[in-house]
Amino acid sequence: SRGIQRPLQQQYFQKFPAIERSDNLCHRTRMTGCRYSATPSDEDLDFDTQTTVTMVGSQVALVAVASLIAYLIGTPNYGLGPDIDFGIESILQGALMALPLGIIAWLLDLVEKQVPALQDVTKATQRSVLALLGGSFKPLVGLMTAIGLGVAAGLGEEMLFRGVLQYEIGNRLFFAAGEGSSLAGVVIASMIFGLLHAVTALYAVLASLASLYFGWLYLDSGNLAVPITTHAVYDVAALLHAHWMVTRLSRSEQVSLAKWGDE
Repeated sequence: SRGIQRPLQQQYFQKFPAIERSDNLCHRTRMTGCRYSATPSDEDLDFDTQTTVTMVGSQVALVAVASLIAYLIGTPNYGLGPDIDFGIESILQGALMALPLGIIAWLLDLVEKQVPALQDVTKATQRSVLALLGGSFKPLVGLMTAIGLGVAAGLGEEMLFRGVLQYEIGNRLFFAAGEGSSLAGVVIASMIFGLLHAVTALYAVLASLASLYFGWLYLDSGNLAVPITTHAVYDVAALLHAHWMVTRLSRSEQVSLAKWGDE
């Protein structure tokens, strides 16, 4: 995770040169009560279009990757599943099924102060959002960015991990297991999903659990549109909440967040 986090720190200090100079001065002199000189009014991390395009593009690329893999190995409907239906009923069902994830996130927030590992998960998330949207609240830009990333991630990741990986593991590799083949597909796909989201150990565990939930939604509904919508709705809400929480931090706290994981 350090290899991912370091470019974010460098990007942050490119936008905040005065903060980097003050931060270095504080460390060199070990001044008591040293304060960073930049203020929100004179140096604010603006909306970084390049970062946003890169992040959205990487998620959109998963759609192409999933479609290509599905085409090469014969997965139905290019990884969208044989019975996908983006009707109003499916979208509403998917949106409703995002509520349990929101409730779990709220409960975890309640105990976060007592669990350092949960604090690290929050810091990892907020640090990425800080590099993406900056330190000042941007409601319209934040909403547009959250929708773009949420929809791209929901579609790309669900196609790859549920539409292709879960389907193929369950229907090809474990076909002899009968009913257990579907469960094997969900579990193995979720383990891989968690490992690829291993920003921290607990982050990987939580991502795996979320993936199990998405996998169950696919099995239960038989319609990939349901977990796609659930995934997208949750991601949009989570990103907006993280952006709002980051903008409530003081400038020194934002600088500390930008350097988190590199010290």
